[in-house]
Amino acid sequence: ESFAKFNRRWQTFVEKFPRDEINELRDGYNRYYVLEKECATGSAALARRGFVELPLVTVQTLLEWYPRLPELGAASVAK
Repeated sequence: ESFAKFNRRWQTFVEKFPRDEINELRDGYNRYYVLEKECATGSAALARRGFVELPLVTVQTLLEWYPRLPELGAASVAK
């Protein structure tokens, strides 16, 4: 019961968690990192090398990174 209660609260917290500022920073990184690196290195090819776009943070990504607790069934409790 405690895990289920925690998971309900965790789900609500994650859904209400403000992601706007994080996503704004990630969007800026995705837009300007390669351009800024190209200005510094003088090479577009070198600037793009190794660049990986950051995905925007969603409820789903937060739950993947910080999952709910596992649900304990009656079989698990009996062990």
